[in-house]
Amino acid sequence: MTPADSQVRVRVYQLDEAATWSDKGVGFCTLEDCQGVLHLNVASEAEVNRLILDCVVQKGEVYQQQEATLIVWTEPTGEDFALSFEEQEGCQSIL
Repeated sequence: MTPADSQVRVRVYQLDEAATWSDKGVGFCTLEDCQGVLHLNVASEAEVNRLILDCVVQKGEVYQQQEATLIVWTEPTGEDFALSFEEQEGCQSIL
């Protein structure tokens, strides 16, 4: 992953205890360098100043692109997330 110059519109999903993908909302995805640590953030489209997702970008092969507009991964805590991108170009800009 490399920092993106612009915000990319995505829908965030989290796998719940019933193994069902739960919709966490729509927002704008950015990669931000916070004191040398790269964060993947999704700011809510509907609610100003609300982050739907704030994850430290992990090293290695933890991020998997599925189809043209979907990225899935497992956090170190064991939580599974997915980002569904509005456009294929947006997905590529984050990877």
